[in-house]
Amino acid sequence: DKSARNKADRLIKIALLVSPLLFLWRPFMGGLAPAIIWFMYRQKVQGIDEAGRKTMRLQVIWLIALMLFFGLLLALETLDLEGNWLSNSSPAIIVGFYLANFILIIYQLVKGIFRP
Repeated sequence: DKSARNKADRLIKIALLVSPLLFLWRPFMGGLAPAIIWFMYRQKVQGIDEAGRKTMRLQVIWLIALMLFFGLLLALETLDLEGNWLSNSSPAIIVGFYLANFILIIYQLVKGIFRP
């Protein structure tokens, strides 16, 4: 039945768009879970390929930015440079990274649900 197929395709697309929220549990899962869903359904479900590419791009950029920030913190700590202002504000910066990612995921979800 075509109606049941459309409903299943829509649920798969929603699962793809929601799966990056797993970054709250483990940061790398925000990229791994949508990659698995995208890889499995990209040729079977219409619209998944584009949504998957956008989701993966967002998660890769977020992970790279987070790793660069942690690398900067480690370099400042290792080289004993004057980075106290950064070290002291790092919890707030990390929360900002997570909050920005969360907001972008919700935006993509809403856009993906209401877009035909």
